[in-house]
Amino acid sequence: MAKRTVLLVVLCSALFTWQVHAQVYFNSSLNTQYLSNTWLDRSAEWDLALQPALGLELNFLDIWAIGYSGHVEAYVQHTELFFHEHELYAAVNPTFGDEDQHEIILMGYVRTGKNTETFENVNALYPGGMLTIGLEPLSWFYFEMFGSTEYRWFYNNNSNSSLDTWGRITTTVSLPTRTSLSPRFALGYRYYPTPITGTEEQWDLQLKPGIRIAQGLGETSGLWVDYEYLYTANDNNLAIGEMQAAEMNFVGTDFLFSGHGVTLGGKRIWNAHVETSLDVSWQKRWYSGLDVFDDTGASTGIAREDDRIGVNASLTFEAELNNDAQSLFTLSTAYGYLRQFSNDSWFDTYLHTVSLEAAFNW
Repeated sequence: MAKRTVLLVVLCSALFTWQVHAQVYFNSSLNTQYLSNTWLDRSAEWDLALQPALGLELNFLDIWAIGYSGHVEAYVQHTELFFHEHELYAAVNPTFGDEDQHEIILMGYVRTGKNTETFENVNALYPGGMLTIGLEPLSWFYFEMFGSTEYRWFYNNNSNSSLDTWGRITTTVSLPTRTSLSPRFALGYRYYPTPITGTEEQWDLQLKPGIRIAQGLGETSGLWVDYEYLYTANDNNLAIGEMQAAEMNFVGTDFLFSGHGVTLGGKRIWNAHVETSLDVSWQKRWYSGLDVFDDTGASTGIAREDDRIGVNASLTFEAELNNDAQSLFTLSTAYGYLRQFSNDSWFDTYLHTVSLEAAFNW
């Protein structure tokens, strides 16, 4: 009887603690986006997209969280691009150190994406997990290790299903001059359980070393420059998959090309509510196993190469709701321009994007 009483007291105490510390967070947003060139090719077909999103998260015992997030993409012109994605996740985020300056984030999730019948080959289930360890042994030195693994299971196109694993190490050194240096190194490996017809290896490998240098200009402004080099170890399997099923163009660009690029950006906080940003970038891409085709549809035997020049600008307004720092209303607008120079004439083109987004967080 005594053991049962003790157990009941423990359970009630745990439940009381959970009730005291449990917090529910809700966020929603609606993004409207104009695209001058939906496919980023010579067709230059425009479109207008609506992208509503919802999220719900329950935090309890100070370190645990479970939640749901989802969004929809609906297009005015290209209705066949209608898409919705949903994710369930659980995470734990313990901190430690004299000032809780160190942290661990462990997260597991299941995500699914659903398209119209036109693009049913890219309907997929994505179970996965990620681990981040952040350490700050000195006030001017931060070290982060990140790892993730995800299985991409395409319901109707199993030959493109894969197991993706990524690892990344980032260090940040902050200098007295308000300068920070953040070198990083990332390694990605993709394994295909079912070999894609026409490929020699069942894997793809990509290296991503890079560095970011940031310079603060007073309390409200800053500049940064970022350089990244990409190396893809072999002819990308997904490129072959794209040739067999054109819809595979919509499942990302990881492992698809080698290259390098640099971005220069800046940000200014005008007051407690308004922030602006601007960046310009250049990127060189050498595609692995993606040939240039002539006007008759025949391969030229030449691999595709692109030079990309981009400009992005944004204006953001943010305000607290009911004087609550955790309840925010955000309104932002952004403009982007991309000029793509390609040795494949069909992809030698440009793109304008304009977006307006409203978001609520409670």
